[in-house]
Amino acid sequence: MDGIVDFWKLPSPVASMSTSDPPFRLIDCHAHTYPSQFPQCDFLPLLRRAAAACVSHIVTVPETLADAHEILALARSHPLILPTECRTGDIDSADQTEPPVGRTAPTCSAQHNSGLLGLKIAPAIGLHPVQPGPYPPDVDATSAGFLEPSSSTTLSHSVQLCELEPVLALIRSEAESGMKGRSGITLQETGESNASVGTAGMVCIGEIGLDFSPNVVGKSTGGESSSSSNSNSTSSIIALKTEELKAVQREVFRRQLSLAAELSLPVNVHSRSAGHHAIEELVQSGLPATSAALMHAFDGRLVHAERAERHGGFFFSVPPSVVRSPQTQKIVKGLPLSCLVLETDSPALAPEKGAINEPSNIAVSCREIARIHGITVAEVAKTTSENALRLFPRLKLS
Repeated sequence: MDGIVDFWKLPSPVASMSTSDPPFRLIDCHAHTYPSQFPQCDFLPLLRRAAAACVSHIVTVPETLADAHEILALARSHPLILPTECRTGDIDSADQTEPPVGRTAPTCSAQHNSGLLGLKIAPAIGLHPVQPGPYPPDVDATSAGFLEPSSSTTLSHSVQLCELEPVLALIRSEAESGMKGRSGITLQETGESNASVGTAGMVCIGEIGLDFSPNVVGKSTGGESSSSSNSNSTSSIIALKTEELKAVQREVFRRQLSLAAELSLPVNVHSRSAGHHAIEELVQSGLPATSAALMHAFDGRLVHAERAERHGGFFFSVPPSVVRSPQTQKIVKGLPLSCLVLETDSPALAPEKGAINEPSNIAVSCREIARIHGITVAEVAKTTSENALRLFPRLKLS
């Protein structure tokens, strides 16, 4: 693949890695790495640990409109994050903190070389199928259904159409900005493709998709019988609400897929408890044939993942939690390396259940894929990062 070979010949900045660790730069294809997601962590040192762990890019996905604005601001204010040991003079030593308990941060032995060993935030914009807080004021929660308070007493709700338009407007605005080169020349004036002009900017639309988890859309009692007519009536109402919420999620997903196709942007997809439904929507949209789709932390059946892989244009990202998930290991084993990429989904899906995850754990995913496929870590590192550049062409511009 043109433009990749020299990139992978860069020296690894990590001296403490074992012989089984990747000697190449790694790309985290899906993470929620922005300050509000890490309220109890010193955020910049967290990014520096990722840079020291050979991470070159973090595709940073929002769940809400506010998240998207935060990510864009972060990417603009910190265009390059250097490993702590390669810091420049304007980085105060007081920013250095110890890594999370039980984790050892890699150390950097290479000298900073024109920024090539730094880390870049690659922004995404999209609307997640589950939104925080109560339903919007103009939505009748009685008819829309609702999600009970979680253990943290934070309400969430299935996405509504009225929440979508501001996100679509932001995507269009950022896409227009990204279509301008450094000199302000537009694509229409040059005739070049979106992926070849200007800075990287927004690299994909996401996190978007479907979430048919029972605690999000409810659960019908199905064919269960009841001697009470009142009970049957209640079951019908629950089923109706469930189908209505799923229908709204599908419409929100379809509109974002349509915009992605219009802008020739790949998508970063959530599909919890809705794997084959999300794949079917993507196939029907025709998007994977023109751009690409990333199925993040796919929890569906292997047969559906295999169908997507045969269709073409689908990639599957593997989080560090693969080490404790037989289902994810089955997916990894059943799919060829050519459609696998790495992710952390930070701060979720850590190697240890309940722990705070961060992008420096990306090597965990890399090592586990190598173990499952019986190949070297170096081969996984190189191939998954090449896959990531095929999936997100705008990363090559950063």
